[in-house]
Amino acid sequence: MIDSTAEDQLFLQDNYLRHKPPCSILCLPILYHGELTAVLYLENNEARSVFTPARIETLKVLAAQAAISIETAKLIAAWSNPSGNIAHWLKTP
Repeated sequence: MIDSTAEDQLFLQDNYLRHKPPCSILCLPILYHGELTAVLYLENNEARSVFTPARIETLKVLAAQAAISIETAKLIAAWSNPSGNIAHWLKTP
């Protein structure tokens, strides 16, 4: 989490952040069984320090639900694919 991109030395060299600096950035991993599935990137252009601990906890709950949905979508895609491994799983005791 970055409360103020204007003050963070790590990001002063980034072209995107230099030309259109957001006030706050939050990057949260979306994990499924401890493995990275996706990344949630949020930025706020209006105010600094908007990602409070309570808001981050809410986003973590939503990220967990997103991870389940992403994995379910992958499973459905594999199930729909006739050449997928799902048919093999069903035949194996």
